[in-house]
Formats: sequence, C-alpha cells, structure tokens
Amino acid sequence: FVDNKNNIDTKLGLFKVTAKVSDSVIEYGTGWPLVEGLGINLLFEGKRMELNATSGHVFDNQIVSSKSTIAQLDADDPILNIVSEIKGPVIDGIKFVNKSPVAELTQGFTDNLKTSGQGKLNLSLKIPLNDIERAEYKGAYLISNGTMESMDVPALSHINGLIEFTEIKSSM
Repeated sequence: FVDNKNNIDTKLGLFKVTAKVSDSVIEYGTGWPLVEGLGINLLFEGKRMELNATSGHVFDNQIVSSKSTIAQLDADDPILNIVSEIKGPVIDGIKFVNKSPVAELTQGFTDNLKTSGQGKLNLSLKIPLNDIERAEYKGAYLISNGTMESMDVPALSHINGLIEFTEIKSSM
C-alpha cells in the first residue's frame, strides 16, 4: 500500500516518531532573541518532519500558533516552512526588533521609540536549508490602539493599522 499523501510505501514499514516537549528554550539563529517556555509537538513520519508549537514566548510576545515542516528530509535541497502567529504588546515587538539583526534595517529609528498598544504578527518563512541566504519571508503586523513617540517624529496616538512586509527571492 502506498500512502500518496505522505509519500510513504507502508509495505516496507512505517517510520514514525512523536514527542511532546514542554517548557523548553530554543536559539533559532545567532543574534536573535530566544524563544522561551516553548511547548511543542514533534512528528517525524516517513521522510516528513512537522513541529507544532502549543506555547512559548519571545519577551512578552506569545506564540498563538506555529507550524514548522520539512516535507522531505532526504531531499537534495530540503526546505523548512514555518507559519506562525504571535501576539503581544507593541513595546515587546519593538524590543524584538532592537535585539535582533532586524535592528540594522531600521537604521536607529526604533532605538528610542516609545510605544504602546497591542500587536499581532502573522509570519511565513521558506528556508532552503542548504542556502539560508535564499530564505523568503512574508508577514503582516497588526497594531491595535497603539501610540508612538520619539525625538525624531511627532507623537502619534490611536494607531490602528496593518504593516505588511515581504522578501521573495527570484530564481534566475
């Protein structure tokens, strides 16, 4: 019997490992803030890996949901796909930016930025594991009832809006 959905020939046997991890910490890249209090369900089935986060936080930004998959672990060019939703105070979103490699892109704009309100981040990542520089991302950050103030811009209040961003690499 061949399970076409999961690309598994079950007459040869089925490799399947599941695990639940709780209250763990993950460093997912040099210079990036840690994910703490991580609860995750792991599934390795056939040639597929799937990780589903059930809890965790970066500062006070809480993981609502996060799914990471590698469709074919033994592929010549395996791709890690991540789809996540995170919510928390805007001030902790700015803290994340300032304590990560993203800070370089803001060119100091967020260094002394004072904010309030709530934020929700929806993020999709597509990471070729053999060439991380070709990683692609797409996301949206929703701000609710926010404020923003710094020496460089006039004070803003009642901010409600969506910031969308993307980095898609073209194949040549």
